[in-house]
Amino acid sequence: MSDGPIENYTYTPWRDRPGTKLGYSAVGPGWTEILKSLDSLMVNAIENAVSNATIAREEFRQEGNTADASIAVLQIKEKFGGLRVYLGSMEGLSERFQNEVRGAVQMAEYMAYKTCEKCGSMKNVETRIKNKSKWGRTLTLCSECHTTRDAGEVFDMGNEDKV
Repeated sequence: MSDGPIENYTYTPWRDRPGTKLGYSAVGPGWTEILKSLDSLMVNAIENAVSNATIAREEFRQEGNTADASIAVLQIKEKFGGLRVYLGSMEGLSERFQNEVRGAVQMAEYMAYKTCEKCGSMKNVETRIKNKSKWGRTLTLCSECHTTRDAGEVFDMGNEDKV
């Protein structure tokens, strides 16, 4: 899992969906559904802002929305066993839509602590380092994945990351 930025990109309503472009390669495959939901909500916020900005009668438009609204997501990664989503600018979005996006990011980060990063299970999930290890990488895994990790020297996260 990379410590640096995976890719800088900007959400725009009529171009590629960033989730597909990004591929979520900096986190384990178990968090893919969380990130797909977050991606969907961000795209929806952009599309709503753009739709709102194009309403013909100005008195019905929400202030702050523009037809070229965008959300810059600077980085998505795992850190200390949790999901981190770092946002850059949110241009052309009203405060309401910005708050929705921030809330969705917080919910995604919270749900990652309840979801196994390797397999996506939500049963018996725990955030900890490898057993009998003084130092090590903290991961959020289900009991089955923790057992597999504790038993072996190398643990394949499923995203080309071996810990």
